[in-house]
Amino acid sequence: SHQRCRADKGDEIYVGLVLDGRSEVSFGDDRLLLRAGDVYVTDFAQPIRANWLEHRELGVVFQRSAGRQSVGRLAQGGAVKLLISHLRTLATEMNGLSSEERRIAVDIAVRFARLALAGGGAPALERDRPSLLAAARRLIMQRCTDPELSAEVLATALGCSRSSLYRAFEDEPVGVAAAIWAAR
Repeated sequence: SHQRCRADKGDEIYVGLVLDGRSEVSFGDDRLLLRAGDVYVTDFAQPIRANWLEHRELGVVFQRSAGRQSVGRLAQGGAVKLLISHLRTLATEMNGLSSEERRIAVDIAVRFARLALAGGGAPALERDRPSLLAAARRLIMQRCTDPELSAEVLATALGCSRSSLYRAFEDEPVGVAAAIWAAR
């Protein structure tokens, strides 16, 4: 509710995993097209617009760390893999857990989410164009048969902005869209 948002001053962070279906979330000029398997972060201190399409997702909401002014993107690596695995397990097993087991499982999910956010991998990846380019190429090859694969979907999966992705390809013979097309 609006009253709750004013009361907590946008001090909450949401990390969600799309289980199935598709959805859309916009943060300023960045629009994320979310599909099954995508993980995303919402910082409620920033304006957000959601166009909820039919989908299921599981996520955790927690308060921002004391003294931390903003939240970056999820780091690429082990903590994100642990978070995804844990959230998927929770989605299938939650109903069979006792209330104490649920509390512990959610606490673990929050810890994994905080760990993934603390890594700071995506901002570093955005500054390291060769690594971003290599990661993009690897992901294009892995998902080239997906008809929904686009520059936007690729940027979301890499945890970077579209503009950073386009900059990574600017010195290449072909751009992002052409690289996806060529892989297909």
